[in-house]
Amino acid sequence: MLTKSLPAPAARPPVEKAPLLPLGQVLSENSEPVPSKQATIVAESVTAMSTTSLNVANSGGTPGGTDSQREQKATSSPVEGVSADGLRRYRLSLATQARRFKRYPAQALAAGWVGTVEIFLAVDSMGKAAATLNKSSGHEVLDRAAQAMIEAGAERALVPDALQGKAFSLVLPVVFDLNDG
Repeated sequence: MLTKSLPAPAARPPVEKAPLLPLGQVLSENSEPVPSKQATIVAESVTAMSTTSLNVANSGGTPGGTDSQREQKATSSPVEGVSADGLRRYRLSLATQARRFKRYPAQALAAGWVGTVEIFLAVDSMGKAAATLNKSSGHEVLDRAAQAMIEAGAERALVPDALQGKAFSLVLPVVFDLNDG
């Protein structure tokens, strides 16, 4: 009996997990930081995408393509030409801006609902961002709050020079926990 040895699977490069970025403080123009029960956002997966996938006319749907296309892109390796430092800077800018818009919905607080929402954020080469639900928390009100938070933050987040003219995407978990803040 002949046996054929298969080549060993290629080693996967280590994936650096981004640390949780606490977003439990709300700032107003004339006040000190005030702790509040809010959401926490953390960038879990960052990938680059081609600009054609963001073109609504070409994709036949929303920016970023279908759910399966988004899932495939979110788990693929980064494309050459997208700066890791630029992505880190964008995540920090987005987190800073998004924290200003986070709200733990009153209905969810009253019901004691907690959960993690994954938002897929596609940024095209012109810097326009589109946020879509990637994974539900199981509570629509939390899902909507997370999406609104990321959309508002993305409108104001600065795209670093290293990412100017490039399309990229992020999968951003937003954690709703009653013990935050």
